Amino acid sequence: MSTAEYRLRYTEEYLLQAMHRYRKTLWWRGQYAALRWILAAALVVLLAVAVWGRAYTAVIVLCALLGALIGITVFGNPIDAWIAIRRLRKSPFHNNDLIFRISDNEIHVTGTNEETHLKWSAFSKARRFVDGLLLFQGPHFFNWLPDSAAVDAASVDQVMSLAKLHVTDYRDG
Repeated sequence: MSTAEYRLRYTEEYLLQAMHRYRKTLWWRGQYAALRWILAAALVVLLAVAVWGRAYTAVIVLCALLGALIGITVFGNPIDAWIAIRRLRKSPFHNNDLIFRISDNEIHVTGTNEETHLKWSAFSKARRFVDGLLLFQGPHFFNWLPDSAAVDAASVDQVMSLAKLHVTDYRDG
């Protein structure tokens, strides 16, 4: 079997795209949007009780807590992205050109500052999205292989087949 190849640059856009795909794999992220609306409704009710019931102290504390929770759900992703981008810009891997060569035995990654050989057994799960493949090495460490980085269309199909064959926990995104 031949080797599939992906070529990409480790930029802010790539990092944010990878983080976005990772978040889509987290089961509890789907309820986050509903939680935002529930918290907002609770905040409105508590404010109404504070105004008409004059139970100011307790309600103000509850409103502050709910406001903080809403703030985290609304501003959490942008703050997380800002921190990740700042860290990447300070990293020696920023704007690194990477080549992923994927064969039946391993994934070989080369770049300006690195060279890594990973056996398929290093990957605990894989998630296929319409625009790429997310390969996990444990619960929070992953590699994003966007289809746009594949050298040819055959590489995408080959990598998908290899991931299905070698990664026990393979699913479509």
